[in-house]
Amino acid sequence: MEYFGRRPIGGLAVQHQEHLRFDVLHRQLLHRHAVCQYRRRPRVYAQRQAEFLRTDGMRKALLACGLSLLAGTALAAPALHDGLPEYQAQSVSLSPQASYLDEQGAIRIGGAEHAQFVIDRFNALFSSSHPGVRFSDHVKGTTATMPLLAYGRMLFGPMGRSANAAELDAYEKAVGAAPLEIRIAHTSDDAQQEMSYSIGIYVNRANPIERLSARQVARIFSNGNPEGDLSHWGQLGASGAWKERAIHPFGTPEYTGMGTYMQSEQLQGRPVSPAYEQWGSTETILKRLEQDPAGIAFAAIGHENAALRQLAIVSEDGRSETRGSRQDVAAGTYPYGRYVYFYLRREPGQALDPVAKEYLRLVLSRQGQEIIASQAGGYIPLSAAEVRAELQKIELAGSGVSTSVPAAPGLLLAGADGATDLFRRFNAMFAGTQPAINIGMALKGSSTGLPALTADAASMAVVTHEASAAEIAAFRQVWGYAPLLVRIGYAGCGQRAAAVYVNRRNPLPGLTMQQLAQVFTAGAPAGNINFWSQLGLKDSWQQRRIHLYGLRDDGGSATVLRSRHLGKYPFAPHYEALDSPQAVLAAVDNDPYGIALLAPTGIPIPATLRILPLSPAEGMAAVMPSRENVAAGKYPLATYLQMYFNRPPGKALDAQLANYLRMILSPAGQSLIAGAANGAGGYLPLSADDLMKERKKLE
Repeated sequence: MEYFGRRPIGGLAVQHQEHLRFDVLHRQLLHRHAVCQYRRRPRVYAQRQAEFLRTDGMRKALLACGLSLLAGTALAAPALHDGLPEYQAQSVSLSPQASYLDEQGAIRIGGAEHAQFVIDRFNALFSSSHPGVRFSDHVKGTTATMPLLAYGRMLFGPMGRSANAAELDAYEKAVGAAPLEIRIAHTSDDAQQEMSYSIGIYVNRANPIERLSARQVARIFSNGNPEGDLSHWGQLGASGAWKERAIHPFGTPEYTGMGTYMQSEQLQGRPVSPAYEQWGSTETILKRLEQDPAGIAFAAIGHENAALRQLAIVSEDGRSETRGSRQDVAAGTYPYGRYVYFYLRREPGQALDPVAKEYLRLVLSRQGQEIIASQAGGYIPLSAAEVRAELQKIELAGSGVSTSVPAAPGLLLAGADGATDLFRRFNAMFAGTQPAINIGMALKGSSTGLPALTADAASMAVVTHEASAAEIAAFRQVWGYAPLLVRIGYAGCGQRAAAVYVNRRNPLPGLTMQQLAQVFTAGAPAGNINFWSQLGLKDSWQQRRIHLYGLRDDGGSATVLRSRHLGKYPFAPHYEALDSPQAVLAAVDNDPYGIALLAPTGIPIPATLRILPLSPAEGMAAVMPSRENVAAGKYPLATYLQMYFNRPPGKALDAQLANYLRMILSPAGQSLIAGAANGAGGYLPLSADDLMKERKKLE
């Protein structure tokens, strides 16, 4: 596992021209040899490739046959679009101090592991035309891309999907601007490859529908369409018993790659249908569809079978239809053909890194697109028009002096901006006993804490939320283990706490956490709760359905709350996801039968709403998020003020960091938190039991 050090050292190690020629020839021969034998066996291909690279005798043999390769043997590749630009190499200057260089002076690239085939060949071609430029091993992991890119630890980040809202939020808070998104290829149409794919629309074979338009699909999967939502198969022309049959749409959660794509590109940002069921993978989605003749699903292309039909997608004028063939995706006629992206770092007022710009010029040239076309069953090259559009984006972004992200001396704290005043006090206290240790702060928001720690751009991350699965996965992809979590206080009470809200006209006295999960999710073992009568309400409430409100399940606070407190079950189909806490509270304000679940908002609560008391379990008292209940550890939705550290398994925490933590968890440190309870963060010290648990982590 590569170490992302704070101080890359060394300049450019100049390569000999003979080695460059050998490297390119080696890769060409390797590809020709492997594709012939393993075109249908990608895992075996990868194993044979690794064995080939380790064979010294083959390396020597390649030198002997190099001239014949140069004489005109070419890679067989699908035809490219006419009009692709030829690559004309331009000189670029690479600073030895660039933060995306590793300790040997090689350029660091990470991101989607399924892009390694093309990345290796791009690197070889770029090095052959820019002697002295070298690349380090590809660091795999799509979820690690944005953290490493935000803090300048890689030149660019390949991704087989577009970045989701949570990733972009953290990136923009850290950098001050959005990354530059460049399309470099269409996704694959071969579901047998371990790659990013186009999407297919499926129905059960019992369903009489065989084709739909993309607009009809959007009206099925989303809510609030101007032309009207489609909820019954009769609206799509089905007759007989199917006419009144309700449509059951299935797909992935919004925060996944496919979910983000469908939400932003196909549904125009509209919320999903109330009937929509979320499942975690193509396999589980399609199994569910096999069990439900009235279902419809989006999933990876190429999974039609005896039980499932992939629908033809009809053009809006009705003159043509497509099922997403390689030719149709390349021609842009299939609406669910996604893209592979390279993300580039840019800062406000700064030009693009010139090396990144030159690399992208290669990728978007005829030679670069030939590399993409050369992978059997791989990604699909761009059209000439698509290449021109991406090159124009790069030109408009400009170029200039390479920027890097210098590391602050001493220790650096990143994360929750609301904790700034509190940590200034901690730092002043620490300086009293450790005056030689400097502690810098880059507190730009909780969402920036884990990405900074992942990229080795911070020594400590302070956050007011439990790290999401994606944040932990990104850290694991870079370091090979999970970060150390230490809770140092509670992150809010009263209106600053995570809470459940109801209209004041609602007489419900409270909920247990099990009931809360039954209300807000689908599939809880104890059963779903859909009516107020199931919670004991009578009279006019007895026949009324529960109306659920909250934020989008896009990897942000709603996702964290659901996974942390409600189990691993998806939100109920009738959960109405809105764009802001203000919109959620307004919905419950206008709906006496509504109920909302929100993370700490920091905004005033309307007088017509109230926070619902919660009980940890049946038989225990339901409590409000008062200062006393939170401080005593009694409120079940209490959010912790917590810190994350990079501590390898089996090793002690860095001595300076351990001393800093001991100070925070000491009586004096906890007194500082108690003194800050009325500040902007509303933080509270830990209970005695919680404090004992956290101190043990340092033993």
